[in-house]
Amino acid sequence: QWFFIAVLNCNACRKKGIYIIDLEEPWETSKTLYQKGKWEISVAQWNPHPSKASWIASGAGNDLLIWNLDDRRSALQGIVQAHQRAVADINWSVFEPNILASCSADTYINVWDVRDTKS
Repeated sequence: QWFFIAVLNCNACRKKGIYIIDLEEPWETSKTLYQKGKWEISVAQWNPHPSKASWIASGAGNDLLIWNLDDRRSALQGIVQAHQRAVADINWSVFEPNILASCSADTYINVWDVRDTKS
C-alpha cells in the first residue's frame, strides 16, 4: 500500500500538521496529524522498515516529532528538542528501525533512538 505525506500549514485556519493520503484510494478522507506547537512542520519522513511502517518523524522549528499511526490514544509519541536552530532534514536508518538522524543549521547532526525520546 502506498501513502503520500503532505505538510499542512494553513495560516487562515491556524492548523499545522501532516496529511496522510492513501494513494490507492485518494478520494477517501485523509488522516491528519495536527501539530499544535509554535512552529510549522518543515520536513517529514516515513520509517522505511516493515516493522515500523506506521511511524513518521517530522521536524518543526528546533523540535523533532515522532508519530505512530497505530497508537489509537495519541499518534504523537514524543517531542525532542533536537537542535539549537531549525531542523533542516531527517532520515531513518536503513539498518535499524528505531534509529533516526537529524541535522540543522546549528551545524550538528544528531542520532536518536526513538525508543527513548527523553534523551
